[in-house]
Formats: sequence, structure tokens, C-alpha cells
Amino acid sequence: MTPMRFWIDRGVIAKTAIVATTVVTVGSGLASCSIFGPSDPEKVVRSFVDALDSKDATKAAALTSYPNAAAVEMKGLFDGLKDSKPDYEVSQYIEIDDSSGFFNLDTSWDLGNGHELSYSSSGQIRKLAVGWRISWDPTVLMPQLGHGRSVNLVRTDATPAPAVVDAQGQQLMSQQDIKTVKLDPDKIKDVKSSTEALAEAIEPVAPLITADSLQKQLKDAKGDVITAVGLREADFNVLESALRKIPGVVITDTPRLITVDRRIVSPVIDSLRDIWQQGQDKTKGWAVQVTSSDGEPPVRLIGEQGPPGPNIRTTIDSDIQMAAEDAVSMTGVPAAIVAIQPSTGAILAVAQNSWGAEMGDLPLNTTFPVGDIAKMFGNRDGAASLGVGANYTINGLKQVTGSLPGGKDAINGNNLKTSPFGMALAVASANRGSLVSPFLVPGQTSKLVAGVPKLSNDTVKNARSSLVEIPSKSSFWQIRQYGGTLTGMTSQKGKVQWVVGSRNDVAYAVLLTGAEGDGQIMGVANFWIKELASGGSTAR
Repeated sequence: MTPMRFWIDRGVIAKTAIVATTVVTVGSGLASCSIFGPSDPEKVVRSFVDALDSKDATKAAALTSYPNAAAVEMKGLFDGLKDSKPDYEVSQYIEIDDSSGFFNLDTSWDLGNGHELSYSSSGQIRKLAVGWRISWDPTVLMPQLGHGRSVNLVRTDATPAPAVVDAQGQQLMSQQDIKTVKLDPDKIKDVKSSTEALAEAIEPVAPLITADSLQKQLKDAKGDVITAVGLREADFNVLESALRKIPGVVITDTPRLITVDRRIVSPVIDSLRDIWQQGQDKTKGWAVQVTSSDGEPPVRLIGEQGPPGPNIRTTIDSDIQMAAEDAVSMTGVPAAIVAIQPSTGAILAVAQNSWGAEMGDLPLNTTFPVGDIAKMFGNRDGAASLGVGANYTINGLKQVTGSLPGGKDAINGNNLKTSPFGMALAVASANRGSLVSPFLVPGQTSKLVAGVPKLSNDTVKNARSSLVEIPSKSSFWQIRQYGGTLTGMTSQKGKVQWVVGSRNDVAYAVLLTGAEGDGQIMGVANFWIKELASGGSTAR
């Protein structure tokens, strides 16, 4: 047997040369490696390491005894550790005989943000008919690999997750495990049968999801798994037995921030999720974890976790929000209500019905002609000084206040357009006597992108007189019976109808589009004020 040779790939230094010289007197076989450089198998090991450092799975796998399996494992590791940068180094090579060798690797992964994962591994190399090849074993890459295990760099969040609480301190949203119902085309025997069965099963909670829409999703996904619907646990418990019988249905748990009361479906919910996520991002942690294919909980190799963030408080008043949602649900045409507190600028409620949702974001981002309400603003600067057309930046909330006619054109019911949000803002500013800065989260005030004309006393006086004038008319007789300090006015321009005004410290805008006559708008407004009168603490 040829004597064993040792090679440490640490760079040539003077001390190594001295040791090599001493070894020559013992036997030339041991010295040849150090003096003349690495042998063929050592070069293969070096090439293997270089390919790993470059994250070239194809090249590295080709130097193994089982390239196909090696490539899959390598790509899985590279993908699992995402954009991390590996640094594999040969710490020791031992030639066992003319056809085999052994080596040790020291590895360090730069995980980013100052985080690092370091470990040692070992492997063997053998001389095969095709030449020297690394004996494939996933543990060469990382000791924890093999037997269906995978390694992943993941984000972690502290528990318990913060909640979103409303203006009264009541829990509005919380993180819950949602049952995500998916369709896997590889497990579907008959697309038509599975999609029809799924649509029928979820119809009580998701009537808008049809077999046709599911089939279109599958077609567009081109073979990928699609998400059909997310179900609250209570709904899932009722539907579970039917769902699990459908070929192709896959069910997973997905944590998601949702409203505690399922009836609250305001357009601001997504904004609150964004704000909540900003808080989560500030305290996020990280971990490298090993996941087994047998379903066992992941094992963390390394990581850090920040503290849980505080609850997010919002200005939404659940009682006022529900009053608005109940009111807009009374009519069969697109409808929206926005309520803002004049004294503070707090956004109290943003609601739309399902017909409004089909048009998009009706309360916050869709503008309509103001009709007769134009007289509330007087001239163009009057509308601008009350906030119409003002460009606000509100954390998490996308909105438009309206649009003004160009130049010095006189405003009228056709060329002056505003969103329900912009109209509620204008009424709030008139009531307050100064431009209101709306906000959704206390402490996170809005900012004006550009200045607006100063709100004059004449504009305030004109707006207030217009708002006070209408409630004395017959169409408001029902609304007046609920008491409180009440102002308001109505408008109808084609099929666009408004009722705007205030009750105590709540300014509001009610919008209907597509209704015939004024019966529906006054019915919605009447119900809204009735509910508001007995609603949240802000309204009383």
C-alpha cells in the first residue's frame, strides 16, 4: 500500500516548507504532495469546492458519483439559504490509497445583515472508471442533510403576535391560522368535476368563487397549484368533510391578520394589515432551520428573535363602522359611507357594499360629480381650502380627495369631483374651521404633499350655512328625530346621489350611484344616522 499523504489547503507558509524538508529524510512519498502540489484527486476536491462557492450545482454535481441526486440536493440547499454566500474550504486531505481519499471541509455561509452560519463536514473521493469522483453523500454539503431533510433560512416573528385594536380599545383584528384551500392539478382526475365540487362546497361562505373561475385560475397557472379560498376555522370545521373528499384539494394552515368580527370588510382592512406588518418587520427575527420530510417540527440551527411588538391602535370605531356597513347593505346599488372626526381628523369608518366593491375602492379612491353640493364651496379656492384635491400621504392608506377644474374656471356640479373620503374631509374641515389632517393610526399623522389655500372665514361661513340649510327641509324630517347637533345637505347629479353632513363630532358622506329617485339615498342616510345615534362612544 502506498503511504498515506496529508495536504492542508491553508496556503504555503515558511513553516510548511520546513516540515516538508524534514519529511524528505523519512521518505520521498510523503514529501511529494507538499513540494509538487496537489495530486489528481486533490484537484478534483478543490474543483468541487470552487463550484460550491460559485453555487454552480451542475458543475459541482458532475464531480460526484451520483450527479442527478447531487444536483437536486445542492440546488435545494442554495435555494433554501436564498442569497447567502458560501465559503467552502478544504481543511484537510488524506490520501488513503491509490483509489480513495478522505477530506474535511470548513464552511461558512454569509447570511447577510452580519449573520453567519459555520460548520465542518467531511467526505470521501474514489477513483471510478470515469475518473476521480466525490462519493456522493448529502452530508458533504452540510452534516444535517440527507434522509429527506432540507435546510432553510427563514424569517421568524415573536409570539404572541400583536393585535389591532379599535378606537374604543376593543380588539378589531388578530392573527389567526386560516385554512388555505388549494387545488393541485397533479392530483386532479377530472378538472370539471373537482372545480364544480369545490365551488359547491364553499358556496355558503364564498359565493363569488365559481367552477368557471377556478378553471380559469388553473389554466392561467399552467400546472402550478392555485389557491381557491381562505377559510376561518369555524367555517372550515363545517366544510372540512366535503372538502377532503374532492380530488386535488390540498389544505394548509396559513397565519393571517383578520378581523375578529367577520362582518367588518372595510377597504381600510388591507391598510391596517400593511401598518401591522410594518411593526412586525421592525421586530422580525431570523433562523436557519432543518425541516424533515416526516412532518416533525423544524429544528433551529442558529438564529435570533426580536421582542413582540405592541398592539396597533387604529381610529376605526367598530360600532360606527358596523353602523356604516349595515346602512350601505340596505340598498342594491353601489353605496359607500365615510366618517371622520372633525375635532381630531380621526378616520372613524370606511364602508361600501358588495356592489360598490365590484367597482373597486368606492369610498377612498373613486371620484364623482358633487352636483348641488358645489354651492357649499363658493369659488374654486374654497373647495381647495376645505381639502378637495388635497394630496395627502397617510401611512398605509391609499386615497384621493377629488379633482378641481383647471385654471380659474368656476366650479360647478359637473367639473368638481370628489370621493366620499374627500367629501367627508371637506365637511369635517368646515365644522372645525380649519383644514383637517386625517389619520388612521394615532401618532401617525398625515402629510400634505403640496400646500392648499388658506381656509378663509367666508368659506367656513358659506359652507356651514349650506350644511345647516337642508335639514329643515322635508327630506330630512326622519333624520332630525334622532337628535344631536345635526347638519347636512343632499345632492343628485344623474344617478349619483349624496347626503353629506355631521352629527355631533362625526362628519360623514353617504354616496349612492345608480339609484332611481331619492328614496334609496334618504333611506340609507336615515338608517345611518339612526345607528350612529346609538353607536360608538365617539358618536354619543
